Amino acid sequence: MENTATSRDGGDTSLVWDKGGRIFVYLLFGLLPLWFLPFSSFPVAEAKLFLTGILVFGAFALWFAKTLATGHIAIPKSYVWIAGLVFLGASLLSLIFSSSTLTSFLGNVGQPDTFISFVLYLGALLIVPVFLRDLTHIMKAVLFFGGALGVLAVYSLLQFFGVFIIPLDFTQSTGFNPIGPPQALAVFMGAGLAFFVALLSSLHLSPILKAGFSAVAVLVGIVLVLVNFSYVWLGLLVAFALIVAWQIMHTRDKGQGLTRFNLPMFLIAVVAILFFVQPPITGIVQLPVSISPSLSSTFDIMKESYRGNIENAFIGSGPATFLYEYLQYRPLELNSTAFFGVRFSQGFSAISTFFVTMGVLGVVSILALLGYLLWQSMRGIALLGKAGSPYEKTAFVAFSALAFLVLMWFVYPVNFSIFLLTFLLGGILFASMRAGGVLPEWSLSFSTSPQRVFVLSFLAVILLTTSILGIYTHGQKYIAAVMHTRGVQAFNANQDVGTAVSRVNLALNLEDNDRYWRTMAQLMLVQANNILQDTTLDASTQRTAFEQALQGAIQAAQRATQANGADPLNWEQLAAVYSNVTVVVADASVFAIENYLLAAERNPKNPASRFAVGQTYVQAADNQQRIVANLRANEGSAVDITAAETKGAEFLSNALTELNTTLALKADYAPAHFLIAQVYERQGNRAGAIEKTVEVRNLNPQDVGVGYQLGLLYYFDDQLNAAEGEFNRVLLLNPNYSNARYFLGLIFDQQGKAAEAITQFEEVSILNPDNQEVKKIISNLENGLPALEGLTDPVTATEPPVPQEGDEEDLQEIEG
Repeated sequence: MENTATSRDGGDTSLVWDKGGRIFVYLLFGLLPLWFLPFSSFPVAEAKLFLTGILVFGAFALWFAKTLATGHIAIPKSYVWIAGLVFLGASLLSLIFSSSTLTSFLGNVGQPDTFISFVLYLGALLIVPVFLRDLTHIMKAVLFFGGALGVLAVYSLLQFFGVFIIPLDFTQSTGFNPIGPPQALAVFMGAGLAFFVALLSSLHLSPILKAGFSAVAVLVGIVLVLVNFSYVWLGLLVAFALIVAWQIMHTRDKGQGLTRFNLPMFLIAVVAILFFVQPPITGIVQLPVSISPSLSSTFDIMKESYRGNIENAFIGSGPATFLYEYLQYRPLELNSTAFFGVRFSQGFSAISTFFVTMGVLGVVSILALLGYLLWQSMRGIALLGKAGSPYEKTAFVAFSALAFLVLMWFVYPVNFSIFLLTFLLGGILFASMRAGGVLPEWSLSFSTSPQRVFVLSFLAVILLTTSILGIYTHGQKYIAAVMHTRGVQAFNANQDVGTAVSRVNLALNLEDNDRYWRTMAQLMLVQANNILQDTTLDASTQRTAFEQALQGAIQAAQRATQANGADPLNWEQLAAVYSNVTVVVADASVFAIENYLLAAERNPKNPASRFAVGQTYVQAADNQQRIVANLRANEGSAVDITAAETKGAEFLSNALTELNTTLALKADYAPAHFLIAQVYERQGNRAGAIEKTVEVRNLNPQDVGVGYQLGLLYYFDDQLNAAEGEFNRVLLLNPNYSNARYFLGLIFDQQGKAAEAITQFEEVSILNPDNQEVKKIISNLENGLPALEGLTDPVTATEPPVPQEGDEEDLQEIEG
């Protein structure tokens, strides 16, 4: 027997851990819509994961402490827990055989579909009914959620119209909010609107509460109209139809008319117009566009991933590894767009992503979990209605929003906040059914036998320790993210390599993260280059310090590949380290090429990967030319000179092969065309190159890439008039082809047409506002100087003067 006071629901609410656990649950509802922290590079995603880990594991720690103190444990009796364990088992199996185990377990930058995230979601589903034991507890959670959603709506509206009330740089954007992209915000707000329309249409509230919730619903509705996301309107049609159906059932039971459901009926009409008619309201505010792979592309990636790999078909590539399957199997047609280098961490939707990452077993288990949760909720609501229980209404309110979110799982790549809200709403349902007496408890007392006391106490201690370890791990992971960000900031602010290395090293001591290792490799490479340029060091000291820094860069880049060998960025970083020291380290170019090829194997559809290989071959050939020049200057043997020349010629031939492969992937890839022209120049085959390119141009007159390459060859051959004509033809086909304008401007400068040259470079500057070289050229021309005064002549360069659009970047979560 316990000697503690009990509340009217029979729970041990007077115990400090019970009250503490409820506070943690209230904080989840109240902080989820608003929480972000400005201390890491991903202020929303990483902060949300940190907060949830602390609160969920903290609540579990209090629950297990209570269990030890009272010798009693009780949870709602439901097969949902079995379904949840099956899903976790499928996730664990997928994790064990994952293409990137560390990513699948902990993820990177707050990914929502990692194994640890699944644990947190199911943990949230359990702790809500464990600690919310009566109507007062549930309504407090609703108040916390409603208040937070109201604040979020007001803040989002201010952001939309350019009123930035938080003085932090990353918040100074109309697209920033504490949920994610505007479309993710709309999904989250859509669940909130379904929740509060159901609340206002079913519960008898005090005038103050009714006015407050009505105001929140109106603000949320305005946000949704401004974002105007069609899938949200579809989901709200379903949610409002459920509300109307529920009210029809109740009004008929009571012999009432139809007046009580005017609000949801009116909203159905409004939402139907917004979904089917699509009035022109999107342009009211300027919001960033969220992009994701199409449904057909996602399933094409799934089919390629499954092809010949029964393991992937059954258990997937591993939680949170969609990115790596996408890079392997994405559609080649994407290379004709500006998004060919974007890295997507999810597919068309959450469920379609699970087909790739979790396989058939994972998809079946998560659908079974969601399906049983919805079925038991509907059954519980019906039983509560028959009993006339007030908990029927709170259960139905949560069910309306839950049904909306489950639908969103099928049509949108939901993020961490939306995943978590789904399970928190499921927790409200279970809490209502448990408190209403239609969901029996599974309970167990430790005191019935000494053996049971020992076994169950041992398990409770293990679980308590695991919860504390979970709190520690999430805290450690977040501190590592903060230290990494501070290290990057130290370098960006004042090039303080020492401080940056120290902070990033601390981050690595806390978490073995490939992203941090890449940063460390870059910093050590900068340090090595700084040592080479330090004229105050004697030769011996300089050589020793350089070798140490270079070895540190290589080791850091190698550790990145060991931490996550599936990500091509890690292999590219290792290759870049070698590529940057080809002049001073023998055979460095060979190692660079090897690692660029390994990166290309993991990203075979991206032209930039093959281009990097070709570019490194050109650097290797240039290095052989330096060797030849050195041998001749020092009267080296004819055999050695011939061998070096032969090796250089082989490198140039390999470069052409790789660059042509690049163009097979993306025909208008400007860097490849530029470098091919440079290779022909190095081979002394300018006339033959021009003749061949003219033939190709005549066969493909609409191919701007070929036209640009021909213009370059004419330019290098001093056929300025022919080059001018070809570049003008290219610009007729594509007026925004910056590199064609750049060389046309150089031609005008050489012809003494300064005004025309300035006009061309001003157009280039408009298209590329951050290009400092173009600004310098304009300044030179305006001051009567040659365009390239003080700049590198592009004839000797290995990269085009204006970078190609569509460089590789992550698109895991846009946060502003």
